[in-house]
Amino acid sequence: MTKFTELNYSGMTIEEINASFGMFSVEGAKEVKELVESVKTLPVSMTDEELYKVLKHGMKGISKIGHGEVYDTEVRQRIIGEIERATKRELSIFEIYK
Repeated sequence: MTKFTELNYSGMTIEEINASFGMFSVEGAKEVKELVESVKTLPVSMTDEELYKVLKHGMKGISKIGHGEVYDTEVRQRIIGEIERATKRELSIFEIYK
């Protein structure tokens, strides 16, 4: 079993907490950040449905390597919020559940 570095939220700044996307480990937060950054660079012409498909595929991969919390409501809200701010889209957390 892979050992992950747990996040200690009590010792973190607000900026660090926000950057963690609500994930339980440093490694999980890094994976989600990489996914979000890649989604933010997708073509503007991509439909919401296509964007959700890319997100779901990436989230499935993150879950498979041991970060199942990627499907938690808090994490999905933070993912969608970050993408909405960057792309000016209105998206739904309910479209990126397993």
